[in-house]
Amino acid sequence: MRCNVKFIRVAGITLAALLAACGGESEAPTLTVIGSMSSVKTARAQPLYERILAALLPAARAQVMAGGATALKMRFYTLHASPNADCTSPILIADNGAAGVELNLADSPVLFRSSPPAGTYRCLIIKASDLMKITPDDDAPAPPCTHGVELTKDLYRAPDTDYKDLAGTPITAHGTDAVPAGDTVYFFASTDTASVTSASPNQTVPMSGALVVPGATTFYLDPSGSVTSTGGIPAYCSLEGGRMGFR
Repeated sequence: MRCNVKFIRVAGITLAALLAACGGESEAPTLTVIGSMSSVKTARAQPLYERILAALLPAARAQVMAGGATALKMRFYTLHASPNADCTSPILIADNGAAGVELNLADSPVLFRSSPPAGTYRCLIIKASDLMKITPDDDAPAPPCTHGVELTKDLYRAPDTDYKDLAGTPITAHGTDAVPAGDTVYFFASTDTASVTSASPNQTVPMSGALVVPGATTFYLDPSGSVTSTGGIPAYCSLEGGRMGFR
């Protein structure tokens, strides 16, 4: 294809447009994956009964999942996709590099943007760090949860070995609730999680429907009502029972 560079300059078209018009590598992405802290399009408000219970029974707060978060950060590395609900034959469709990218899901960030082959994908696989940085909101039970003070949650802890990588090899977990340690893990999202036999049920999450490319989807990790104080010596603040998936 020939390009009229003089015309391009007069029209004020950008370099990206010039490359696209000339058959260059710059192309508009056909898939965008957004991050969110809500499993629904409108964030869940804490029910009144939870607020009353947390206020009336402060001694029992360690047993009540009443808090949420104002920020939730994770590090994301790669995104694979498969047309099969059992997640077989996945292809790499986005890569954030060896260091990955840490993003705050509260900001509704773009986790991945790419141009995979057009089609219908029933499985998405995210490679991410198992460490989450959580900032409790003012409903989180305290102590030791502190409103506005960031804490680190280790999702996959020793002595667990049930998580697997893309090749089906078990991943050895490190760290504890009290002393987190980072591992690189995979989350397998499928329209039929029961069919994903190549991964542990603990690392499979739901997709509300198949992803059609070109298109967009939202990965959510919803901490509402799940930030709680855990008893023991020492006690620690944790995220228990949060919801994860694609919508």
